[in-house]
This record gives sequence, structure tokens and C-alpha cells, in this order.
Amino acid sequence: MIWSIRRYITITEKYMSRDNFSTKTAFVFPGQGSQKTGMARSFYEQDSHARAVFKEMDAAVDFELLDLCFEGDSEELRPTRNTQPTVLAAGIAAYMAVHNQVGRFPHYMSGHSLGQYTAVTAAGGLDPTTSVQVVRKRGEVMEAVCEDIDGRMVAVLLVSPNIVASICEEFTEVSVAGFNGPKQTVISGTATAVDGVIETLKKSEDNPIRFIDLDISEPFHSPIMKPAEQKLAPVLQRYQPDTVLHTPVVSSTTKEMIKNPNEVLASLKTQITNPVDWTGVVDRLKAEGVQQYVEFPPSGTLASFITTIHPDAEVVAIDSIEDIDKLKI
Repeated sequence: MIWSIRRYITITEKYMSRDNFSTKTAFVFPGQGSQKTGMARSFYEQDSHARAVFKEMDAAVDFELLDLCFEGDSEELRPTRNTQPTVLAAGIAAYMAVHNQVGRFPHYMSGHSLGQYTAVTAAGGLDPTTSVQVVRKRGEVMEAVCEDIDGRMVAVLLVSPNIVASICEEFTEVSVAGFNGPKQTVISGTATAVDGVIETLKKSEDNPIRFIDLDISEPFHSPIMKPAEQKLAPVLQRYQPDTVLHTPVVSSTTKEMIKNPNEVLASLKTQITNPVDWTGVVDRLKAEGVQQYVEFPPSGTLASFITTIHPDAEVVAIDSIEDIDKLKI
């Protein structure tokens, strides 16, 4: 039996009322860099719906998706063409298990960078098999564009995002790739340009400052990725969503609430080069009254960001099926 998200939502709506969580809740999905060995394995082993959709996605791609999710080491998971489909698959499988066991819908969804594809898929905009194929292609074109580029992505900590953005403007081939919190900003570009920004920050800042290299060699969310964006556009056009999302998704780049198919397509087309504004996403959800955030596997990164941005909210990082019991339903 084919257990696509759309089919499963239709079946569950037939047999239960479409109730939201009693606490205003947002489901959030992580992006590249969150991958880890064994991600979502407990959902596969203990929930039949998670297992079915995992197997569907595994059959839809040209590599051993399940083996890579459950047994792949850091080196095998690191290539973008592998990271993106495995992270998406882990999130979707866990979502299926949560939906199956809880039977309630969140009020909103969002995802960090790649995680926006997971959110759109969970919200019914793309079939899981289509989505995993698209992000596999997305990873391939992003890798191809960067073959001859010595790229670097670095998280700058303990400095105002405005200061980091201002210094990036003094250089070419580097820009802000992500606003992850009030004191964490990611910069992306060629290694030489990123080095220049770092040295300038060291000289201009008297206060403590930290730099953390991300385990990503491609300069994502920078203008350098424009060719990849152009190559992916016709792929996305072929798989344009044709239904309204059952749950609104907050775009991780524009902070806009998207629900209609044309809005979904537009947001996915431009996100490879546009910076991720996770601070803006959480601020938007906070303004909408969200009090519970649920981060799906591979979890942990977004939970720490959200705690900083929205400290009085409940944040639950779902890492295993047992964690479902932590949710305020």
C-alpha cells in the first residue's frame, strides 16, 4: 500500500476530526549540517507508517537511502547529494509517526534551509517520493556548481548580526547566509573572502568573538550559488505543487506565511541564494502566538536557536519515538 503524505492525511481526516494541538504549536525541520548516523531509526523500527514512507522514499532514489540514514558515517553523509535526501527522509518519517500516534495537526510549520522542503512535504505540498528526488537533484547541482570553488561557511558568535552584515558588504564573494539568533550569524563565500571578513571582525571587535567552521564546503545561501538556483528551477517547475497546503509554512528566507502552490514554488526557487532568517521565522511564529515548537530529526540544532530567540516557549526536540510523549497535545 502506498502511504504518501497526501493519502495518509486524507485517510486520517476521514476517521478523525481535524484537531490542532491545544497549545499553539509549530513543527520545525532542520537543514543540512544536522545529519547523523542512525537518524530516525527508532521511528522506522517502531511505527508502521514511518517504515512504509521510508521504504517508499528509499525506492524512489538511486542510492541506498535507508542504509545511509541508519549506518552511514560522517564522511558518507557529508556530500550534499547524500545529506539532503537523508535529512529530508528522516524528518518525513518522523512526522508520519507523530501524526499517526498523536492524530493532531500543528498550527504552523517551517524548516531551516533544506528543512523548508521537509515542511512543505509534511504540509501536503509535495509527495514524499517526489520531494526526496528533488532534493537529491538539488544536492547534485549544488555540488556541481561548487566543484572549482574553494568555499567556506562560518558561524560568527557573540557579535551583532548588523555588524557582521556590514563588514560582509566591504568584500566581494561573501555574504550573510543565515541569521540564526541575536548573536549567531553565518557567513558564506569563497575561503579567501570569508577569511577577510573574519580578520576584519577580529580587528574591529573589542568584545569576545568566536568563529565556528560549518561542516559544509560549498558556499550555500550566497550569490555564488546562482547557477545552481537556475539549474534547479526547471526541475521544480515540473513538480509544482497543485494543492493548497493543509498547514501554513513560514518561509525560512522571507518569513512570509505560504500556503498556495504558486507561493510554495516561488519560495523554493530562490532559497539557494537567499539568506536564511531563522530569527525572523521564530519572531513571526512568536507573533502568531506559538507556545510549543517541535523539532524533528535529526534534531537539536534548531531547538537551541529557538530557546535563545523565544525563551518562554516550550521546545521539544524529537530524536526518538519515545520523545513523542513529551508533547503537549
